[in-house]
Amino acid sequence: SSAASDVYKRQNIIWLVFLLMMVRLSMKLTLSVASGGQTATGSGIPMWIPYASIPTGMGLMAFRLIQNCYKDVKAYTEKKREANVNGN
Repeated sequence: SSAASDVYKRQNIIWLVFLLMMVRLSMKLTLSVASGGQTATGSGIPMWIPYASIPTGMGLMAFRLIQNCYKDVKAYTEKKREANVNGN
């Protein structure tokens, strides 16, 4: 189970790096579009608004990943604590 745990940790780290990198890069793209002043032809809304959904979504995904990692670490430490109390 230790090998599976290591794979799970690496997987989460890779995902977190990817998501944070995407937040950074998509923010640069969104700011670039915002500085251009481009608007959508049909609706007239500024184009930075739809572009902002990318860093927002990626940031929320990163937040959720961190939240799940915290929950997993907390459950693991609880399990270890119970094992120590029971003498296992």
